[in-house]
Amino acid sequence: MELERYVSGMVVSADPIVTFSKRSTGVPLGIASARPDHFSERPALHLVGTSFTIEDEAICDTIADDIAKLSKRLPESRFVMLTNSEFEAYLLSVRGVSSMMSSQSIFLDEKIFRPMEVEQRFDAIYNARLTPFKRHELARKIASLGLLYDIGPPDIPQIYDEVRSLLPQATFINHEADGHTYRQLGIRDCAGHINSARVGLCLSAAEGTMQSSLEYLLCGLPVVSTRSIGGRDRYFMPPFCRIVADDPDEIAAAVARFARGNIPKQAVRNYIMHLLSFDRHNFLIAANKLVKETFGVEALFKSFAPFEMGLTRWRPPDEAAIPLQRSRA
Repeated sequence: MELERYVSGMVVSADPIVTFSKRSTGVPLGIASARPDHFSERPALHLVGTSFTIEDEAICDTIADDIAKLSKRLPESRFVMLTNSEFEAYLLSVRGVSSMMSSQSIFLDEKIFRPMEVEQRFDAIYNARLTPFKRHELARKIASLGLLYDIGPPDIPQIYDEVRSLLPQATFINHEADGHTYRQLGIRDCAGHINSARVGLCLSAAEGTMQSSLEYLLCGLPVVSTRSIGGRDRYFMPPFCRIVADDPDEIAAAVARFARGNIPKQAVRNYIMHLLSFDRHNFLIAANKLVKETFGVEALFKSFAPFEMGLTRWRPPDEAAIPLQRSRA
């Protein structure tokens, strides 16, 4: 699938028009970039999240340029970036770009990722594509290790053989059937495998919020993470998370301590749901404030429901824009 022909986004309100999209290759401002013709004659508010960290001067310059260019074609559209960290918001603000602090993690479906009673196969599990920036080698001192991995974008090559050689002790769950053929696992299967471990791993130095970091916590797993940028550490607080140095021995030791602790899954789950509920409440307040400023409409969003599907599905732009086509019919 060529992702530049697809969009991760949806219309959360057709009247007034509010879209919720993810910035990506070919669609830097989500639905508005993919199908600007839908917004050429009507005011619209576009909330745009990010796939990867934008804690970079050059990236923020590009975002500012993208908004300036599309705004010339869509003068009645307003663009607001959803940032995963305060520093991202700062970098955008000095460029005159409107933003709203809103971790992409709050949109994860807690009904799928939840504690389950399954066999505890692993001390730790790492749910991450087999790409170099995920730094799988840092898990080499963990003897009881399970790996989950998606194929990922076609322009990022997989390094299955390399990771195999680095982690010969690990169980490669997606290849577990015969060791040679990759199996794409459904989201509910992934949730079950996460529950089969005692600890979740986050080992990259930079990315976005890292969806799997919240998947671990929602399933009731404590987390061992390295230091990182991108916003995933927003929910990494004691007693259920430890941030350690980029050192295989320290990582293995932190995993061992959590694994021996037999921490109740529901305690971890309750902890993260409390934090997510707080951030979702604040997101609604901020979103409704933006709607009022843009359209003069009070309390458009009465609940979090329009946003709870999150930005996890890629689809053709016309499919994402169906509510707008209906509103014009």
